[in-house]
Amino acid sequence: ALRGAAGPGVRLHEVYVATEALIAAQDGEASQGLRLLTDQGVFFEFLPVEELESGGLETAGRRAVPLDGVKVGVDYALMVTTPGGLVRHLLEDVIRFTSIAPARLLVVGRTGRRLDVFRENLHERDLNGALTSVCRRQGWRIVDFHVAPQVTVETLVGERRGRHEWWIELNPGTVATPTGPQLAAELDAKLTVTHPAYAERRARGVLEAPVVRLVMPGVFEHWRRFHGRWGGQSKMTRCARDRAIASEFDAMTNFAPH
Repeated sequence: ALRGAAGPGVRLHEVYVATEALIAAQDGEASQGLRLLTDQGVFFEFLPVEELESGGLETAGRRAVPLDGVKVGVDYALMVTTPGGLVRHLLEDVIRFTSIAPARLLVVGRTGRRLDVFRENLHERDLNGALTSVCRRQGWRIVDFHVAPQVTVETLVGERRGRHEWWIELNPGTVATPTGPQLAAELDAKLTVTHPAYAERRARGVLEAPVVRLVMPGVFEHWRRFHGRWGGQSKMTRCARDRAIASEFDAMTNFAPH
């Protein structure tokens, strides 16, 4: 929408800004990531996401590293200490470095917000990128979405099998609106090509083909208003390891079970 309003001649630069600090800004091609701003009086620390998720900040915090201890390709929870009085504040953003010198990063999701029930390791950014790419190619326009795991089999040894359930609201002005199965097949193909862990789980049969629920206009707004997440800095939870949000959408929409 912004590109359409600004026109093709305007160069857009991405910035990473939080309430707590100005963190990073684009200084080259978008694919290179955002340059970490290390001269703003903010001290950055980086905690591997696996450490945070296995032990919580209280116990895992000692394994956080400064900038000179990070590695490319590792997912980190970002913590900041600022002159304003914040001491080791967890931003709840997950970042991944694309280079060290200079330090450039991508924001890949939020802590606790990724799909890994089937060991597919997909972050919000991965899901958003796949959906955006598919919809841009087909001319479909997204209002909002949410993805949740749907376990269909749990073995005696604890292995889970199942699929991803996508809840998607498209803009009412979208021309030639797709069917759920059509969009599901497109998303499945895109993620299979771009994410090896997803492709491996699909090939082994641990992950079944995804299901897409196309909801009526206004469903996401209604849910967000009901939960006090409308307006301000509130954001929609784009993915979750549980079905808390998906179950509420289920109750609201009454889709036939698959």
